[in-house]
Amino acid sequence: MASPDLASRGSFKGRTVIVTGGAGAVGTQLSLAFGKAGANVVVNDISTTSDGKFRAQEVVDEITAQGGSAVLDTNSVVDGERIVRTALEKFGRIDVIVNNAALARYVPFEEDDLSVYKRILDVNVLGSISLILAAWPHFKSQRYGRVVNCSSDAIFGMTEVTPYTFSKGAILAGTRALAIEGAPHGILVNCVAPTAYGDMMLLHLNKMDAAIRDQAKEFASTTYPPESNIPWFLALCHESSEITGEFFSLGAYSVSRIVLGVQDGVTNLRTMEECLQQQDAILKNPKAQINVPRNCDEFNEVTVRGKSARPQESLHGH
Repeated sequence: MASPDLASRGSFKGRTVIVTGGAGAVGTQLSLAFGKAGANVVVNDISTTSDGKFRAQEVVDEITAQGGSAVLDTNSVVDGERIVRTALEKFGRIDVIVNNAALARYVPFEEDDLSVYKRILDVNVLGSISLILAAWPHFKSQRYGRVVNCSSDAIFGMTEVTPYTFSKGAILAGTRALAIEGAPHGILVNCVAPTAYGDMMLLHLNKMDAAIRDQAKEFASTTYPPESNIPWFLALCHESSEITGEFFSLGAYSVSRIVLGVQDGVTNLRTMEECLQQQDAILKNPKAQINVPRNCDEFNEVTVRGKSARPQESLHGH
């Protein structure tokens, strides 16, 4: 089925893009959109159909059938060097990475074991790191690169998906660090939390009570089609975008900024009893200002501990 135009034809002409998890719900639509916009697309995915064929091959075939340029890559996401080599051997350069591949498992915390954590962290965290590490020298040498990592709204708290949530929290924090390091070299790094009806969401929906499951699926399929996430992905990956080090929640053709902030607090807490007495003042102060620092230096400037530690004259601007 032909995908809609989500970006102008030719807007990514000459750019080479790697999409991991490129045959999943979001990954398929993203790969097709890049292909329509003129990019050379490396569609990375190891999943197969019931007859043993790589699902990503269907995505590649659709891109090329529409006159686009694409290549299949079936390396594991932890083999970043090999994925980058596919891009360089086929297209001669690498400009954009979208770390979309992910694993999740929905079970109560006590039923997980470390092997589950290792498997999920390997794909969701080390897979992203491996690919960025492999591409970074090329980005630096050409003084250009775009990276979009994928986190999840699960970072706000979700039951029975603890390994996945741990991994997505790591992605969010690591994105900011990479953005700071990449900025002097023209490398922009951002993070999105897509919301899409597909295999990942179905893991959650299928655990719902049978009385509401079908209704929930119908709502999700119509409200959160995978393609409703794609325009913001494309915008962050485009050469005209200047955003870096930011986090966004996507879905239903909407975008919201996610912020990691710090509120005004309380100083001079010297005993446990004083801390207990001040818990409401710290957590429930409606007048507390929320500051959104972009790095550790700014964090130290805006925290109440940082303010109290500064010389008194600096607090008054002298």
